[in-house]
Amino acid sequence: SNLSFMIKNCIILTYDYLPRKNTASQRPLAWCNQMQLEGITPIVITRNYSEVKSGEIELDSSKGYDIYRLKTPVIVNLQNRGSSLKEKVLRKVKNFGGGLLYNSYRIGPAAKFLEYTLRIVKSYAPEDTVIIVTGMPFFLFRVAFDLNRLTDIKWIADYRDDWTTTELPVASRIKRYLLNTLHRRDEVKWCSTAEFFTSVSQHYVDKIGAILNDDVPGHVIQNGFVKSEHSTIERIKRRGINFVYVGSIYG
Repeated sequence: SNLSFMIKNCIILTYDYLPRKNTASQRPLAWCNQMQLEGITPIVITRNYSEVKSGEIELDSSKGYDIYRLKTPVIVNLQNRGSSLKEKVLRKVKNFGGGLLYNSYRIGPAAKFLEYTLRIVKSYAPEDTVIIVTGMPFFLFRVAFDLNRLTDIKWIADYRDDWTTTELPVASRIKRYLLNTLHRRDEVKWCSTAEFFTSVSQHYVDKIGAILNDDVPGHVIQNGFVKSEHSTIERIKRRGINFVYVGSIYG
């Protein structure tokens, strides 16, 4: 890594952040808490979850650091909606088009993200600032790629889970084609300018490093959670064990 300077500001690009309390939001939240202890000022740029949006960019400083919430579209993934032949064909066409436009600045979900983010980032000096981008969605890597080109601010790619090297089953041949061709090309190109990348396990780091030809160093940062953010969860006292499961159960 070439991060030999003293970091004063750390800009974190994440699609998930408070008020959401999923893994994707807890990860950068923990970083912000730790950075403040280390004397580094975190600046979070994220999506606006509010139903009522007052403008393109909303600033929230209630946590003791700046959180910028951008007016940006939600990524819609078309699942099993309708079973007729016409609906199935239409769904495949839309999903293929959505995959092609996934990283587009013109009409895809990244359309305004770079514009809004650049307004914020350009006021920071590359001599004491670093950008961390945490996926998903991975079009944020493209935003960091262009921010680096436009501002010279160095950046770090945090995958959390891997992207085109995923071993999870991909039901659609269209999605698999996009992963293995267009998205793989984008991944290698964008991450080539990162100082290093991080993921949640050594297995993922090894897989990602292989497609990047080991030109970009990789490091492991495991997942965790911020206990204080869950203090309001009510404990239910009852006999037995409660399980929370997201997915499908087959009998």
